[in-house]
Amino acid sequence: MNVNDKIIEQLLLLLKPFQDVIKLIQVGNSPSLHMVLLCTQTLRDVLKSYESLINYNHARDDHQLEHLDEAQDDILEQLEGKSINRK
Repeated sequence: MNVNDKIIEQLLLLLKPFQDVIKLIQVGNSPSLHMVLLCTQTLRDVLKSYESLINYNHARDDHQLEHLDEAQDDILEQLEGKSINRK
């Protein structure tokens, strides 16, 4: 891994909390003003130190893996149901 890759990796690490906040606030047509204060405080907490940023991203990755596992289980259940119905 060269220096440029390391810099890009660190930038992505820094930008992930902002991506999460933007996704949370921009929820379709529903009002989200009440989320702004919560999201601002989350960003402040996450950006206090490098360690808190790393912890946030580890928790984020773990959370995404859980949702990925749940989604895969749902897909497998749907596929099993379809194969049973076709027989």
